[in-house]
This record gives sequence, structure tokens and C-alpha cells, in this order.
Amino acid sequence: YGEWRTGVRSEGTVYTGFTFFRKVSQALAGFFPGWMLTQIGYVPNVAQADHTIEGLRQLIFIYPSALAVVTIVAMGCFYSLNEKMYVRIV
Repeated sequence: YGEWRTGVRSEGTVYTGFTFFRKVSQALAGFFPGWMLTQIGYVPNVAQADHTIEGLRQLIFIYPSALAVVTIVAMGCFYSLNEKMYVRIV
């Protein structure tokens, strides 16, 4: 799609960007859960308070669901490669 649109083959640039953002997301995936557990007052190996249990429920369901909706909306708004466009490119 990029070559068709710009006339320039840039597989290396695309793959480099993909690798960079994958590594950034892996780093954030390690940082944010620990930080969020600290914010909700999680203490390992003890009975959890009600607000901590509610925070865990939000971490497990609410936040991932909200981010999934944001992703779906972004793909719907900005990803224009559909069946018709694919046939035109190929």
C-alpha cells in the first residue's frame, strides 16, 4: 500500500518502526500494571480491601475494554484499505 501510494519501497523503515514500537509497548506493558497495582493499594499475600478489589476489576475489564474501543474507532477512521482498494492496488 505504501509503495502504491508514494512510489517508494520502504520495507526497512516500516519494519524498524514496527520493531521500535513493539519494544516500547513491551516496556510499558511491564511498567503500567505494577504502577497501577500500587495506585489501587494492592498488597500481595493479604486479604484485599474493597477498593482494591474494585480497582482490580477495573484493571482487568474496564481499561482494556476502553482501549479496545479506542482502537476500533481509530481503525475505522484512519484505515482506508478495503476490498475495493485492495483490488485496485493489486
